[in-house]
Amino acid sequence: MIPTNRNIIVNQIGQNEVTRTYKVDNYNKRIIGTTDGQPAIEQAIMKNFDTERYAYVIYSKNYGIELEKYIGKDFDYIQADLQRALEDCLLADSRIYAISNLQFTQEGLDYMSITLDLQTESGVLPITLEVKK
Repeated sequence: MIPTNRNIIVNQIGQNEVTRTYKVDNYNKRIIGTTDGQPAIEQAIMKNFDTERYAYVIYSKNYGIELEKYIGKDFDYIQADLQRALEDCLLADSRIYAISNLQFTQEGLDYMSITLDLQTESGVLPITLEVKK
């Protein structure tokens, strides 16, 4: 007998991102339990930001961010185009609703700081990202 409710289950699972996940200790490079809610969203953001888009077959085409194309480019170009790249990267997660207060700070030739606020299902989340060569 073939199950008739298979499509219903798939649709329910595909509607939202899973919030409960393994907690990664980046310093010791180990999994140290599980996390949920806002800490899980923060971890997903950092993992997504640390993964170059299209570089790994294991990830979907909607996962990660394209940063390598900015190497050697002018800061004004990077600043203009990086907003689009951040939106593509972060808004692919259904738990993130909007990006606001986006600011770029260049410090030297090989370091940039990005600060932004994310409106998430858990509330407003201030984020600081660092991009270095």
